[in-house]
Amino acid sequence: MMNWKKRYRNFYFADLDSMEIDLKELVAILKAEREVFVKYLEKLIDQQRYLTKNDLPGIKSSVKQINALSREAIALEDGRRAAIDRISNELRMNPEDISVSQILEKFKGPKFEELKQLNNMILDIYKKVQIQKTHNELLIERSMNIIKETINNIKEVNDPGVAYRGPGLSRRDAPDQGASISGAG
Repeated sequence: MMNWKKRYRNFYFADLDSMEIDLKELVAILKAEREVFVKYLEKLIDQQRYLTKNDLPGIKSSVKQINALSREAIALEDGRRAAIDRISNELRMNPEDISVSQILEKFKGPKFEELKQLNNMILDIYKKVQIQKTHNELLIERSMNIIKETINNIKEVNDPGVAYRGPGLSRRDAPDQGASISGAG
């Protein structure tokens, strides 16, 4: 992938200086990130629908798709960081101290307008993704609690003595039901 990027950068941006090349690459990466985050949000919404319908195959499918999109987002983030590192080197800044927002603070003008719009869109989508993830996590937590309660109820049904023993008595402490019945006769 790295060789492809190098060839792509050299072919597509051959007539531009290195700063413009890096900025154009950063814009291309941000466009791809925006698309991945939009798909990620859509899959989280689908997952919520599957969770509320208890659609296990749908849940499994959405988890696979979300994981694939997460890997894609990580790869794009690596590319974005590499582009920002190159830009920071050209600006003679520490790469850890620079972000897209900081690049936008340093520079103004029409060629940075698209970068600014993409940055704002991504931040907005990211907030929505975080909210949706939180909703889905709450649904999953609730489902797990319901499953635990159901399992406990099933255990009680499988052990009807629980309902007939006195409070605080365990199985060990309960009187032998067979002995008391046979002794009564």
